[in-house]
Amino acid sequence: MALSWTDEVPGWLASEGSSERFGARLVRRRVEQEVENEIGGRILRGEISAARQVTLSVVDDALAFEVHELRTDPLPSDAA
Repeated sequence: MALSWTDEVPGWLASEGSSERFGARLVRRRVEQEVENEIGGRILRGEISAARQVTLSVVDDALAFEVHELRTDPLPSDAA
């Protein structure tokens, strides 16, 4: 499985903030709840496998998951 995200995802995840007392634990908890749990559930349901590309984006102030077949064909030699 390959995972990528759009530019707004890190800021959206970090918008939960951090605190002097708890540091970045709030951000870590949000990543766990919003990303890890969702991907884990989709793996268990068979929606995501090793041959999938998952792209995260933010739509209507919520995390959106787009799942595609992972590109396995080589890039053309002039693409490098």
